[in-house]
Amino acid sequence: MEKSESYYEKESYRALEMVLEQTKGKPFAEVKKAMKQSYPFGERKGRPYKVWNRIYNYTLNCFQQGKVLFDSAS
Repeated sequence: MEKSESYYEKESYRALEMVLEQTKGKPFAEVKKAMKQSYPFGERKGRPYKVWNRIYNYTLNCFQQGKVLFDSAS
């Protein structure tokens, strides 16, 4: 049985949030590379990759626009 999409969403956001925390103040190219490398589900295919890719693109877009996605106080 396949895990629910909410699991993949949660894990994707968690992985990307960690990268953004670890790369604060770094050049955009370095942040983008680290985000791409943070894929947490092994092989890049199927539903996990589609969900992660959607969240990666959304997070990257928000980062480029200077929007805050994650509250580091939580």
